[in-house]
Amino acid sequence: MKIAEGEIPVKDRFTRAFVVSDKLVSAIRPEVIQNFSNSLSLKMSLEDPDKEVPENYIENELKDYINKNFEVNPPIPLKPDSRFPDMPE
Repeated sequence: MKIAEGEIPVKDRFTRAFVVSDKLVSAIRPEVIQNFSNSLSLKMSLEDPDKEVPENYIENELKDYINKNFEVNPPIPLKPDSRFPDMPE
């Protein structure tokens, strides 16, 4: 994107939205990220807007999406919610 002040590097907004410690996003094709983003947007639009977003929500949703859509075996483990460390996701 060019503007009067110079060039601004534009990165994928999704990858800037959160940090995936294992660099999972960089290993996924852009089309898969786009499909996941659309799916997550739809899911989130149906949820209560006042609901608290759990820690690691987006990363866990991405891992769950990959596990289900690509039949990953064994599944990529989800990160636990630090508020409830003993509860399975």
